[in-house]
Amino acid sequence: MTGPYVNIDQLAKHFAVSVSTVRTWVRRGDIPTTCYIKVGSTYRFNLGDVESHLKGEAEQTAAQPESTVVEVTQVSALAELEEDWAEDSDEDLDLSLDLDEDY
Repeated sequence: MTGPYVNIDQLAKHFAVSVSTVRTWVRRGDIPTTCYIKVGSTYRFNLGDVESHLKGEAEQTAAQPESTVVEVTQVSALAELEEDWAEDSDEDLDLSLDLDEDY
């Protein structure tokens, strides 16, 4: 995509985040290398590419709650199994050690 390239301050202001947040996005790969040009220690970001990429990430993240529901369901199933086991277990297990006896 062609569009204006802006510095890190302008990008942060556009997204209403701190410059530190933008640096974190770059370091984590949330903003891919195809969205900016780096000359020395200076970054110039293609505003349209960054915005498109971040919107795509937000759409992918919105689809993730389904997996969270599955995890919660699995935890609930495990809790039910533990309750069933506790109800079925009529005996108390004696796990104490008698250290005075000779073996």
